[in-house]
Order: sequence, then structure tokens, then C-alpha cells
Amino acid sequence: MALLLKLLAYFVVGVVGDWIIARYYLHLSSGRRVKASVFSSVISYFDFIISLTLIVNQDWLSAGSFAIGTGVGTFIAMRRMKKRGE
Repeated sequence: MALLLKLLAYFVVGVVGDWIIARYYLHLSSGRRVKASVFSSVISYFDFIISLTLIVNQDWLSAGSFAIGTGVGTFIAMRRMKKRGE
């Protein structure tokens, strides 16, 4: 049960992380420099912490769960942007 919760947590973190990346590109393309800069900093810190945790623990199953989450996050972000006309 603990393994399933851990995998679910990494999946959710992947979804949220990729949503943040999609927002960064949206702000970058629309010329919002301050928001894009803030999102860039958050992305760098977020990716560093997640990568470090996965590498140090050598937890390749969680890395796969995180990768699947990022794919789902991209899909959700693109779908939401298309609905809003962004």
C-alpha cells in the first residue's frame, strides 16, 4: 500500500510540474517577463529537488511514475489552453 501511495504521489508531482512548465511557456510567449522569470525559477528548483531525490534513492519505478505524470500534465495543460483559446 505504501508503494502505491508513493507512486501516486510522484505521478501527481509530475502532473503539477508539467502544468507549471506549460504556464511558463504561456507567459513567455505572451511577453509577461516577470511571470515567466518566476516560473523559470520555480521549474529549476522543482526539477532539481525531484531529480536529486530520484537519483539518490535510485528509485526507478517512481521515476517512471513521475515521467508518466509529466506526460499527463502536458496533455491536461494543452487541453485546458485550447478550451480557453490561449
